[in-house]
This record gives sequence, C-alpha cells and structure tokens, in this order.
Amino acid sequence: MNWIGGSRLAGGYARQPELTAERFVDHASLGRLYRSGDLVSERPDGVLDFHGRVDDQVKVRGFRIEPGEVEHILREQAEVDDAAVTVRRPAADDARLAAFVVAAPGPVPRAEALRARLAEQLPAHLVPDELTLVERLPLTVSGKVDRRALTAFHGTAAAEDATEVLTPLQQAVAEVWSRSLGCEVNRPDADFLAYGGHSMLALVVTDDLREELGVELSLPDFFAAPTVAGQAALVERALLANHSDLHLDAPEDTDGH
Repeated sequence: MNWIGGSRLAGGYARQPELTAERFVDHASLGRLYRSGDLVSERPDGVLDFHGRVDDQVKVRGFRIEPGEVEHILREQAEVDDAAVTVRRPAADDARLAAFVVAAPGPVPRAEALRARLAEQLPAHLVPDELTLVERLPLTVSGKVDRRALTAFHGTAAAEDATEVLTPLQQAVAEVWSRSLGCEVNRPDADFLAYGGHSMLALVVTDDLREELGVELSLPDFFAAPTVAGQAALVERALLANHSDLHLDAPEDTDGH
C-alpha cells in the first residue's frame, strides 16, 4: 500500500468526513498521511514499481474517479437494472469512462437520455463517455463484477431509432466523426459526446473539417451543435459565408438572362 504525505497534502475531502476518515490518518512520527490506493513495491535503489490498485478508483484525463459513484446514479434510473463503470483505452493516449448497463424490464434505455440525466446529477468528468447495453455483467468466481473482462465485453449501443438517410454534408461530417471516434457514425441525430467524444477529439474533428471541407468551426460552436445534423448545418452556413456569390434559394435561370 502506498501512503502519501508532506507539506502540500490536503486536509481531507470537502464536506465528506466519512471519506476523509477512511483515506487520511495521523501518523505518530510521519504526520498526516493519505492512503492512495496504489499498490507498490520498492526496489533496492529506491524506485517504486506500480502493481495496480487495491480499490476500483480509476483516472481519466487527470481526474481520479470512483466508478461506484457513477454506478449508483445509473442504478437509480428506472430503465436500468444494473450497471458497471470502467475505463476503456482505444489508444494509448485516449482513456474513456465507459458504462455498461443491464436494462430493466420495459423500454430499452437510450444513451442520450441516460447521459443527460447523469449530467444533471454529476460533474462533467463523471459522466461516461460511452454507454453500452449488455445482457449481463461479467462476474468473477467470487461473484463480483469482473472489471477487466468489461474492457473486452461485447454489447450494443444503448437504444437508438432506425437509421435515417444522411444528406451529402451530413455524410461528410459523419465520416470525419467515424475516423476520430473509432466507430461507425451513420445517424443525423448522433451526439458527439454520446459516442465517446471529448474536447481533445473535438480538436481533431475541427482540424479535419477544415482540411476536408474548408470551414473553420470554433469549439464553442462545435459543442453548441454536437450532432451530425447540427454540425452539417454549421458547415453549410460557413460555406455560404465563404462563397457569398452562392444563393441556394435564388430562382433558377433557365433562359440565359
């Protein structure tokens, strides 16, 4: 077990005395210490080897996250029977908070609706980047959720309506999204955040849109219209602004005058 101390150690968790008592101790000779949850061993030269964690805490984009906190909120939703949260790493530099949901009897949960409700109750960094519907959660021999197995567990995206036909501009946006998100996007109402997008990937998408379609989208505009249809509309307006001689609503000149 790794304990952390020193002059810059926090005094505890704000307004959470029980968690403070669990994680912080006052040592007779070393002073106040924090139980990090990291499992380490010390080499003869003093270098520490990290062997994992003794709890379920994970770290995503600089934030330490307790999956149980997110799971608790998910289980409170009427359409959810059970849930587990872990981290998925599609690339070495890309960590995403992934939720796996077992549906309760009745209507199948929708990813967008669940994420919207979670966003009302949790800080943004605790809202899962991905929501996957599974028939059951994988368990260890002791009956606990097998979080390692979850990273390779196959399910289906939380329910969506039948696919609608994309316009040419929507298709162009969807193809850029698909490359960045690492999954197929083929719906005009597909939400960037619901598909696992985040601010770093948004920068990649805006760069690709600029290179391929010749339009500049700011991040505020990007997240103000986070669907394929919404961004296709932004692209169309930007193209018209760049080419003011184009007037799509002008009557067609059929006699050459």
